[in-house]
Amino acid sequence: MERVAIYGGTGGIGLATARALRARGTSLHLVGCDAERLETAAAELGETGFTAGDVTDPDLFPRVAEAAGGRLGGLVYAVGTIQLAPLAKLGPARIEADFRINALGAFLAIQAAAPALKAGAGRGGAGVVLFSTVAAAQGFSHHASVAMAKGAVEGLALSRASASRRTPPLSPPSSSVPRRAHHRASDRRRRRAPRSARRAERAS
Repeated sequence: MERVAIYGGTGGIGLATARALRARGTSLHLVGCDAERLETAAAELGETGFTAGDVTDPDLFPRVAEAAGGRLGGLVYAVGTIQLAPLAKLGPARIEADFRINALGAFLAIQAAAPALKAGAGRGGAGVVLFSTVAAAQGFSHHASVAMAKGAVEGLALSRASASRRTPPLSPPSSSVPRRAHHRASDRRRRRAPRSARRAERAS
């Protein structure tokens, strides 16, 4: 299998994905904000390159495309944020930050990798994996910002799926992986949800 690029490759979901792919013999290219953590992960995994940078920097994506090589068998965008707040306390800056990291970053990653994905596509095509949230469809309290951002991710995935016959994004209800400050490529942030939201997530 051709090399797979993983954005957020040192985060919980991204690193778990990287380990699973390496167990199948797939070579990797990891992307994250912390060069030291990337180097450690690459040494552990073997046959793994990496690029350090922030997904809010548009210049990151062409750098990744160049470093990952001209052929890719897949791309995983395991980057995200979550800022839980009532509508009255959500300002434009917070909403824009969620959109840039979750949706715009995913778009730019796919766009930059498109030639390599086309070159590396096998009989089934090159896969792209994006992550959404059940909040985008179920409308949990205090989740407006992330729901809007991940709703855009779902639209992106469906648009690409219609053109390439690939599957839509994954929407895990919750995860127990570590999350750190947002604005970081390998990081995810979660504040404690209100009880009503936590009950809704468990019910889903």
